[in-house]
Amino acid sequence: MPLLARALGVWDGIYTRIDPPVTSSTTTAPGWLPTGSTTAHICMSMSTSGRTGRTATFRFPGTVSGGRLHFDTGRIVGAAWEIGPTNMVLNWVYKHDPTGPGPQPGDRGFLA
Repeated sequence: MPLLARALGVWDGIYTRIDPPVTSSTTTAPGWLPTGSTTAHICMSMSTSGRTGRTATFRFPGTVSGGRLHFDTGRIVGAAWEIGPTNMVLNWVYKHDPTGPGPQPGDRGFLA
């Protein structure tokens, strides 16, 4: 995953949710590999909602396997993968409702 490797250290960018309602948040996300590991990955996500100004910080421990970064935080489960030289897709669901539409306004941790 060359893009993931380039993102080690501190990444600043914008996450855009494409499911309605479309929202975005500015994010600073330091990512690193634990000492001695070639497959484990840890990322912190410090985000600010573009709409409400709310902030949140989350820790995402993950494992790289099969060209994807898989994670399970206890609250959400999902994966990220590269779709080109500069773009990644992040897909996740709440563990308590894996068939649901993902985060909704009012959910703990939802920034929009």
